[in-house]
Amino acid sequence: MEVSIDVILLTLIIGCLVIILTKNKTVYLSESPKGTKQLQRQSTMKSQYSSHDVFRIVITGGPCAGKTTGINKLASELSNSIKVLVVPEASTLLVKGGAINNLVGLDNNAQVEFQASLMQLQMALEDAFTEIASSFNEKSIVICDRGVMDGSAYISSDLWQALLDERGWTAVHLRDRRYEAVVHLVTAANGAEKFYSLCNNVARYEGIKEAQIVDSNLQKAWVGHSHLTIIDNESTKDFEDKINNLLNHVLWYIGASTSHVSTRKYLLRHPQSIPNVDEVQVVKIYIEDIFLKSKSNIISKIQKRGQSGSFFYTHSTKNKLDDEEYSVNKCQITAREYIVLGNNKDVSRKTVKRLRQCFIYKNQYFMLNTYLNVKGGISILRVENIKDMESVEIPLGLSILRDVTEDPGYNTYIMSKINWYVSSKDKDIIFDQ
Repeated sequence: MEVSIDVILLTLIIGCLVIILTKNKTVYLSESPKGTKQLQRQSTMKSQYSSHDVFRIVITGGPCAGKTTGINKLASELSNSIKVLVVPEASTLLVKGGAINNLVGLDNNAQVEFQASLMQLQMALEDAFTEIASSFNEKSIVICDRGVMDGSAYISSDLWQALLDERGWTAVHLRDRRYEAVVHLVTAANGAEKFYSLCNNVARYEGIKEAQIVDSNLQKAWVGHSHLTIIDNESTKDFEDKINNLLNHVLWYIGASTSHVSTRKYLLRHPQSIPNVDEVQVVKIYIEDIFLKSKSNIISKIQKRGQSGSFFYTHSTKNKLDDEEYSVNKCQITAREYIVLGNNKDVSRKTVKRLRQCFIYKNQYFMLNTYLNVKGGISILRVENIKDMESVEIPLGLSILRDVTEDPGYNTYIMSKINWYVSSKDKDIIFDQ
């Protein structure tokens, strides 16, 4: 008997929902907007104080950006060295099932209800795939065809906030806690217009102008994440080069390769805020780093990171193998574990507090870290996932003093020392403006 792909996908969806619903048995009663009682699942945060062996990476982007080709490339290339699982795009499943064609013409209530249903399905699929990956007890990667934050690109900001408030969700938990990295592929409608097509995806309905707007909104949806990469069409030779860039960035994220990607840090001439540039959306993240007592060859750190009163927590250990090599283990922990671990703080070091301003400018993601408990304050601009700094355009108004990527004096671990201070040479320039 021949079974259609849609039947298989529907069976998969039902199976995923059953797994999640049966696994999360703890429920509580809450008031619905209409005042009636309803059951909701209470998600529980697990922590093992061990390496996070499952990497969850979102591949997103505007219409006709190359996501399907890119995901297929990743699955093919990575499967020889790591377990690869691919979460299907939830919206495509719903469209194929006849749930909806597009949101045009729907009233506000219908838009919110659809996006909520879509996000719940997406999270159920992701959670099921992640649980399965965890059961392998080996290094695995869960590739997500889009992520839950993508929903914010398709409804107004007011409706998006209403959706979050009604469901008790926050951007920090949806954006940061669910995924280790995000790669955005820019739509062909921006920089490769002649290749833009509606024919290869039943869920695609946008024209070129609409696709450009959606792509921009999707980029903004992920601003604030610690690891966001944007791969555009202008900086790549051709489509094959674009897909290879995607592969190189994912390899870098999972620690399999460092030859094609780098991170640079630049000390600014004086503590700064983001210049008022049109179309630049700034997301402010508050970060605290606490270093713990440990052996001389191990750096142990806990971190609290978030915004608007919502935070998530991590524990990382950096083990020195020889003069130049380290092994790094990192995992998410609960808020209570963060407090308990904090009792083992290294008293010779201070808590490093910083305000991180995240923004996108000319298809490049920037993170501006201003250190709050350094006298006078200093700002370091972090530019991630670039090969050639000369090709990156720095926003007007941000004045770079020098590259401090290789300067150990501006490493967070060194800066946490009680007696740390800015070098006299830099101090004279930074504070005597």
